[in-house]
Amino acid sequence: MDEKSSLRMTAEPLRAAMRLPQPQRPQLTAELKEDLTSPRGKRQFRRGVLDAEAGEVTSYGPPASHHLRWLASANCLLEIDEDVAELAAGSTVQVWDLSTG
Repeated sequence: MDEKSSLRMTAEPLRAAMRLPQPQRPQLTAELKEDLTSPRGKRQFRRGVLDAEAGEVTSYGPPASHHLRWLASANCLLEIDEDVAELAAGSTVQVWDLSTG
C-alpha cells in the first residue's frame, strides 16, 4: 500500500469520525527547489518539507516507503505522476499538506 492509499484508508476516515476539521488533506502547488527523478510508469508520493509562505518544497529522505522516520518529520507529500521521469528545480508540483490540524 502506498502512502496516498494509507492516508485515504486510515487517516481520513479516522479524522472524519473524530469530527476533526478537514478530514481530507489540503492539496496545493509549490515550486520544487531541487531536481528529482522518478521511475516512469509509477505514481510516486515523496516525503517533503513545504515552506507554504514561500510556495517552495524540497523532497525529504529516500523515496522508499518503509522509511517511517522521514515520514514522521515531513510536513507534506509531493505527488509525482506516472508519466514523469524527471523534474527540474523550479518545476511546479502537486503537494499534499500534512501540517494542518
